[in-house]
Formats: sequence, structure tokens, C-alpha cells
Amino acid sequence: TDTARYLASGASRAFLATADDDALPAALQTLRSALAPDTHILFESNRVPGHLHPDLCLAVSQGESRKEKPSFQMLAGAIDARVVAAREDSFERGDIPVFRLAALGRVSPEMQNWIRERLTQP
Repeated sequence: TDTARYLASGASRAFLATADDDALPAALQTLRSALAPDTHILFESNRVPGHLHPDLCLAVSQGESRKEKPSFQMLAGAIDARVVAAREDSFERGDIPVFRLAALGRVSPEMQNWIRERLTQP
């Protein structure tokens, strides 16, 4: 499961939460209230950026030729970078950087450095 993968990757806690569009704002508020203010939260959702402003938003897709879910379009204004399954690793700089990864189960050195830089900016 996704929660098991997060825990195996070093997360101290992982939760599976579901909510329809109408209940999502209240569910996010409940989650934030239950956590310390400086807690880092990783969301795997196309809908969450429509309800809060993330520090970093990565849009992940299984490949450039695959059709995206309609909810993927909700991310359009929030995306800081795209992550795409590819035959080999590469990094394309631009207004919205694109990280092509041969294995979505790991982060390339370029992606790791880029994320660290973004999260340490004031």
C-alpha cells in the first residue's frame, strides 16, 4: 500500500484518508489541527492543492503518452515540477522543470538537489 511505502521510506507516520470534494476542506482542517504546526505533510492527491497552498507540488505521471485523469488538470496552477516515468533519467529545466525517471520508486540526484534547494529557500 502507499502508506506502507511511505513508512518503509522513513516516514514517522502515514495515514490513509479519503473525502469527497465537499468534505475535503473539513478533513484537511481536522488533520492540520491534530498535528504540530511545524509538521511536514506529504499529500498524494490531485485535489488537495485546490484547498491549501503546498510548499512544493510535484505532479507525477506514468508516462508522457498516457492520458491524465481529469483531476490532474486541477494541479495546473500549483505544479512546481513534473515527474514522468521514462526509459532513462533526465532533467529538463524550464518554467516547470521535468524530471524523467527510469524508476519512479527512487529519486534521481538532480531531483533530490532541486527539492532540497526549493525547501530551504526562505
